[in-house]
Amino acid sequence: MNMSACRLWFVMCLNTHRAHPDLRPGFSHGDPGRGDHPRKSGDRRLHGKFKEKVKREEVDRRVRKDTEQYSEKFSEDAKSVCQMLLTKNPKQRLGSKAGAVEVKAHPVFKDINFKRLEANILDPPFCPDPHAIYCKDVVDIEQFSTVRGVYLDTADDTFYSQFATGCVSIPWQNEMIESGCFKDINEDEPEENMVLNVEEKMHHPVPKPKRGFFYRLFRRGVRVTSILLFWVFFFF
Repeated sequence: MNMSACRLWFVMCLNTHRAHPDLRPGFSHGDPGRGDHPRKSGDRRLHGKFKEKVKREEVDRRVRKDTEQYSEKFSEDAKSVCQMLLTKNPKQRLGSKAGAVEVKAHPVFKDINFKRLEANILDPPFCPDPHAIYCKDVVDIEQFSTVRGVYLDTADDTFYSQFATGCVSIPWQNEMIESGCFKDINEDEPEENMVLNVEEKMHHPVPKPKRGFFYRLFRRGVRVTSILLFWVFFFF
């Protein structure tokens, strides 16, 4: 991943149909802080007509000045939470003061028990489709993310050096995987069997090595010396 390119199109990965009111004069599309608030009704709030061709400056103006339109699909609570999240002034926006607690306290979420939801006891009321592509045309994104040339300088090298890459070299990790050592260490085995194996190894008696006749005869140095001296004086 080219991190220096992120300075040009860090968060503006959205099309002209969805944009955040933080867009304001003097800030390019590459500045961080842009959010993508999906539209519940799926309408084109920045386009007055279907497939209307709008310039980037007009898109910025509509985001900063115009008020979004809501269809009859929105309930009063849904309309309220969207309006509070899309407030032009970020300091007055829902969640800017108390964080997520302020958002959870909105009436639109009154039927959701967040403690049980965060504990995975309840299923979320809505799950986005992971295979869905929320973009009508790739061209809508490309007009914001065109990068002609990227050059790394000293500032980029300093930025990269702040990331911890680990103390274990990649060749050593590959060797551990190819040799099968990693698989042996991380082999899936029931915990009970592992405990039994450890206990067996700890309490299993270690067999004593067998010794020969001469070892048993000469293991006691004093007695052996006395016996040898007796034999020498007796026979000679």
